[in-house]
Amino acid sequence: MLADSGNERRVTFVAFDAEEMQPPTEGLHGSTAYAEELPAESRPSASIIFESIGFSSSTIKQRLPGPFRILFRKAFNALKRQNFESSSLLILSKGKGRNVSRQLEKSASSPDINLAILPLEVPWWMPVVRNLRRSDHAPFWLAGIPAVMISDTANFRNPHFHQPTDTPDTVDVKLVARAARTVLDAIERGPI
Repeated sequence: MLADSGNERRVTFVAFDAEEMQPPTEGLHGSTAYAEELPAESRPSASIIFESIGFSSSTIKQRLPGPFRILFRKAFNALKRQNFESSSLLILSKGKGRNVSRQLEKSASSPDINLAILPLEVPWWMPVVRNLRRSDHAPFWLAGIPAVMISDTANFRNPHFHQPTDTPDTVDVKLVARAARTVLDAIERGPI
C-alpha cells in the first residue's frame, strides 16, 4: 500500500523474536540487538511497535494497573468516556515519540478508520517502570529513537493472554485492520 502511495520515505517492517522474558534475562533480545546495531545512517525517525493488538470484547471491561488513573489522566479520561469498553488501542509514548502518538491519534480519528485510542504519554520526570518498558519499543527509547507501542493492553483485558485459549478465533481481525490502517495513514500524512 505504501509503495503505491507515491511516498518516497523509507519504511522498514521488522518482526522481532525473543521479546518475552526468558529467565534469567529480561527478554527483548531481537529488538535490543536491532536497535543497538543500527548504523547511524540507518536510524529511523521513529519506531512504531505493534504489541498484542487483536483482542476486543463487548462484555469484558478494560482493567488498569494500580496508579494509572492518577498518573495518566488523559488516557484514563479517554477510557472513562469509552465506558471502560475493551475496544480501543493504547498508544504508549514518551519524549519525541509523543509527536508520533499524536499523528497516530489524528489518523485513528479519521471517519474511515474511527479507532478509539488511549493516549498514554509518559512524562519526562517519570521513571520508566517495568510495565512501561516490557515490549519492543523500550530498546528504541534507550537508543534515543522516538518510539511508540500500540497495544490492546494484553493482560489488562485479554483473558487469553499467554494461555492455551489464545487461538486465532479470539483475534478481532477488524481491530487489527484498523490499527494497520491507522499506521499507514499516519505514514502517508507524514512526517513521522
